[in-house]
Amino acid sequence: MEYIFESDFFAISDQGIHLLRNRYNYKTLDFKEIEQVILEEGKLVNNWILLFTIGLIAVGFAVFYSFRMFEMFNDPEISHIYLEEIIIPVIPLLVGAYCIYTSLRKGPTLKIVLIKNQRKSIPLDKVEKNDQLSLLTNSIKEISALNKKAIFRI
Repeated sequence: MEYIFESDFFAISDQGIHLLRNRYNYKTLDFKEIEQVILEEGKLVNNWILLFTIGLIAVGFAVFYSFRMFEMFNDPEISHIYLEEIIIPVIPLLVGAYCIYTSLRKGPTLKIVLIKNQRKSIPLDKVEKNDQLSLLTNSIKEISALNKKAIFRI
């Protein structure tokens, strides 16, 4: 099948929008079942609230454990503290900070609204990095003119 536009995660052809995995089409969204396609700024991660919560929990644990370690340093009854106990809060702090950073990242996304009231969101950060965003918008305008159905909004 020949695509008008192809990316790592999706492709656009005359038939519809094809969702891809490793350049293999695993699902085709026909233009008849698509209500609207919106190119806008949005979150680059689908479950960003869950990722943000995990990050907050990890950072919270690191802060709590750091205060516990500070109390252990000031406790005269404790004679020695192992190196592993000092390193324990570092890993959750780094993982939590990365989760929070990733969950809050915004960039160009392609939102697909289906007639069945389902929504799909495709991040376009790699498309923007490869300087193909203008090619994508031109492809969308071309398909919109061919279908005579104003489902695309840029």
